[in-house]
Amino acid sequence: MKKLHIKTVKGFNEVLPPDSFGWRAVENKFRNLLEGYGFAELRLAFLEPTELFARS
Repeated sequence: MKKLHIKTVKGFNEVLPPDSFGWRAVENKFRNLLEGYGFAELRLAFLEPTELFARS
């Protein structure tokens, strides 16, 4: 099997297994707590102008 190489973006930390499992548990507890107070999940579209990615 070919080994997958993940290139990270400078300044960002990747959360990979097994750490991601712990984070998911924390997120679920926090989500349940907030839902108990009447909050709901909000998902927004994330679009960037193509000019941000064009080289000058």
